[in-house]
Amino acid sequence: MRLRSRSYPSPALTPALGQPWLKRLCLYSIILMFVGLGDAIMTYFSPVYINRHLNNEMIMGLIIATSSMVGLACDILFGEFFSGKPHSFFLLRSIAVAGLFSLSFIFFPPLVALLILSMALWGIYYELILFSDFHFINHALDHPHHSLGWSIIKMFTGLAYLIGPLIAGFLLTFNETFPPLGALVMFLVAFSLFLIFRPRLDKRSPADIHQTAPKRNLLHEFKVWRLLLPKLWPVMLFILILTMMDAAFWTVGSVLADTMNHGGFLVVAYMLPSLFAGYLAARFSPRYGKKRTAFVTGLICGCLFALSGLTAASPLFVILIFVASIFQGMAMPEIFGAIEDYLERMGHSANTLVGLENSTTSLAFIIGPIFAGLIASVLSELLMFSVFGLLIAGISLLALLIVPRKIHLPQTALNQVGS
Repeated sequence: MRLRSRSYPSPALTPALGQPWLKRLCLYSIILMFVGLGDAIMTYFSPVYINRHLNNEMIMGLIIATSSMVGLACDILFGEFFSGKPHSFFLLRSIAVAGLFSLSFIFFPPLVALLILSMALWGIYYELILFSDFHFINHALDHPHHSLGWSIIKMFTGLAYLIGPLIAGFLLTFNETFPPLGALVMFLVAFSLFLIFRPRLDKRSPADIHQTAPKRNLLHEFKVWRLLLPKLWPVMLFILILTMMDAAFWTVGSVLADTMNHGGFLVVAYMLPSLFAGYLAARFSPRYGKKRTAFVTGLICGCLFALSGLTAASPLFVILIFVASIFQGMAMPEIFGAIEDYLERMGHSANTLVGLENSTTSLAFIIGPIFAGLIASVLSELLMFSVFGLLIAGISLLALLIVPRKIHLPQTALNQVGS
């Protein structure tokens, strides 16, 4: 946030509970929590199910990677065909596709082609929910509340991803059909809440009402990307490496957890900070700005991950992962808050920036597990954390040195492309 005062209070931390924007944010986050519970159950269950039936981890990894490959295509296509759509358009369709994804594991036989189709549904759902999040924050919240918006969303979804794998593990002890059924129940609850809350969620700021976005095409998307990347490449690189770390944890990190006596604590240590780290970041961003707060916390996060890999798989390792995850959880909502600021300045080209950020995330989930697996096979699972930590620290330091406090987008050129 950019509000300043002498004592640097954080308005994001002490909002009036009666404010309409905060009510809309909480209602939206509750819906996302149930969507996240279903997604977390399937995130835990899908690799187990695929590996059980195919018994080949390499094929399993390639099948799962297809979801992010489909996501990359969706980033471009959604920006072209769904320009100007409200967040409710994306949210409703994301829940519907998520339901189809869980149903595919109930009714489809475990054939490679059908599993790839299931992963394609997963990729489409994930991109839809990301577009929904960005448009909701941009339309429902004022500029000073963007970081708080991401913090609360991350808190609710973090709770879902903390509980979801535990639910999936419990359901899996009964039958392979139970986890996707449990996920389907969560998606149905989210759909019901969406129908109940929709009249409140659909309220948009006066500047958004009665605006119609012009039709875009693929050439337009790439032209805008070409204009944005020279200005935003350090920000996108920062998002890329942090997301790669997250993808690596859920692949190599989960394998490491299975070999540790206290491996169950590792997932808790990694996910628990997402419930509160965003609020800690909101205390610093009014003074230092969103980007600088994100880069500094990213630097600390990288150093701690690097140190964690030099320890044995011991309680000290879990503690270092926990502390590193706190700073990682502070960095992510701040950098997303900075992206939201740019969306406000881009007008009808905002979807293109959402697509660029989502493409960066999808790319991270494609190359992250592959890179992590390579490091783990050549070195070790523990040293994988060190290598990723050094990369995070290096990129954060680079961004601190070269990214200005205010990035001036090529507004004139963007307007010419959009005209």
